[in-house]
Amino acid sequence: MNIAILIGVDSYNIPGNDLPGCVNDVSLMYELIKNLNKFEDILLINKNESTKTTKDKIIKFLEKYNEQDSIEDFFFYFTGHGQCDEDEFYYLLSDFS
Repeated sequence: MNIAILIGVDSYNIPGNDLPGCVNDVSLMYELIKNLNKFEDILLINKNESTKTTKDKIIKFLEKYNEQDSIEDFFFYFTGHGQCDEDEFYYLLSDFS
C-alpha cells in the first residue's frame, strides 16, 4: 500500500504573508501523483484550513492504516511558509501567528 498527504497553504492570517501560488502547486502535484497510479490513497488539503482542522484530517487519514504494516511508500508534500527554530523546522498553516 502506498499513501500520500499533500498540503497547500496560500492564505495566512498575517497581512502580507500570502503565497498565491501554493494551492495551485499542490493541485498540480495531486494530479501528477494521482496519474502515476502508484498511490492507493491520497489526502489533499488545500482549503487553507486551521491547524486543528488540518491535524484532525491527517489523524483521521492515518488512523485508517493504524493496524496495517503493509505501507510501502509514504509521500508527504507541503507548499507554504515554514519556519526554523534552532534545530526544528515547522510547517506553517493559515492561522499561524
